[in-house]
Amino acid sequence: MDTESFESYVVSSLVIEAFSEYLEELQTDLIKIDGLEIHEVEDNKIVVSYECESLEQSRTRMEELSRDERIIGLNLVYLNFEEA
Repeated sequence: MDTESFESYVVSSLVIEAFSEYLEELQTDLIKIDGLEIHEVEDNKIVVSYECESLEQSRTRMEELSRDERIIGLNLVYLNFEEA
């Protein structure tokens, strides 16, 4: 994601806990999300970070992920908001 064109941007990091039978499928779908990066997978947990243009977009992305039936829970680890 090219953050130079934004007035602000948000970097968030999550630990996603998923049902183990869906772990590989979920990882495949997560890497398709623009601005999202998978950092580590251990047991049934996936550590990701993603960039958005605003706090609202970051919140919306978390809400979308929380509705995924393959996901047990989301834990916000880090959130950084910067104005460009």
